[in-house]
Amino acid sequence: MPSIGAAERQAVLDVLDSGWLTTGQRVVEFEEAIQRELGVRHAVAVNSATSALHADVDPLTLNSTAETIEQQLRPNTKAIEIVHFGGLLADMEPILDLARRRGIPVLEDAAHALPASRNGRAAGTLAEAGALSFYATKTVTTGEGGMLITNDDRIADRARVMRLHGISRDAWKRYTAAGSWFYEIEDVGFKYNLTDIAAAIGIVQLGRAEEMRWLREGVALKYATALEAADLLDLVELPAAPGVADVHAWHLYPIRLHLDRLAIDRATVIEELKVSGIGTSVHFIPLHLHPYYRKTYDYAAGDLPVATREYEREISLPIYPGLGEDAVERVVGALSAILRPEQVASGV
Repeated sequence: MPSIGAAERQAVLDVLDSGWLTTGQRVVEFEEAIQRELGVRHAVAVNSATSALHADVDPLTLNSTAETIEQQLRPNTKAIEIVHFGGLLADMEPILDLARRRGIPVLEDAAHALPASRNGRAAGTLAEAGALSFYATKTVTTGEGGMLITNDDRIADRARVMRLHGISRDAWKRYTAAGSWFYEIEDVGFKYNLTDIAAAIGIVQLGRAEEMRWLREGVALKYATALEAADLLDLVELPAAPGVADVHAWHLYPIRLHLDRLAIDRATVIEELKVSGIGTSVHFIPLHLHPYYRKTYDYAAGDLPVATREYEREISLPIYPGLGEDAVERVVGALSAILRPEQVASGV
């Protein structure tokens, strides 16, 4: 559930009252706020952040590593794209070193990772460019939306042109007193611009980002405590904990079942939780298992064995800023009853 308050509602009303709904001054203000917050030269607001991962993962963090990436590099590899899974940053220095040696640019999918950092460096700012997501489930949300962040002037200039039909930079100004009716299409482009309505929400949400991250971290700690108290740690593997230099965004709370110790499969666990009124999900079906990637790149499940194995036993439990302790206890209680039905039968 998104955390939306009176300030976000007022910000939207202000935009509606202004008569300007699409890309405008609020988008500029949102971009500038992201630039200040993350310490980057450029932030280019767009309507979504969609990325893909083309390497196996570390079995503990579910992030890619330099070792898993190197095994998948091909002669025609054009870029390395890193997903900071669940809000915990990948170990970037070895990856960046590998990329420098191979002459391959690195892109960060930081869709899960605002606000998250390692050694004081924000997610999305460590490589050539990064992508942020403001989808409804993210810590900072605009409903739908995204942001490309970079210190590279060339990348930023091209992104600004491509996000609005390939029209010259600041094309939206042609509708203002400062603009002109005349415009030219400079390159191939898309309809990727963000609206002022979304940006107005994002500006308020960004100001609450650290508060909401702390609330999410509190939920994660409650889960860990409750799962241990329920004596489930022999059946459930907890998410990787952040290191001392890490700030974890806790976008997800991904547990993994020890299926070899259970009498039921993951699908049954998910269905039983649903019957109890508890929604869960699976993050994610690895790309190499999807039909398009199998047909196009001839992938098989065994090509990325760690990702395949961990996917088959992962369940994401509900986590959002407003999830209270009673709700956490209810989720863990239902999970305990499903995984240890003998305890329920005996009244334990």
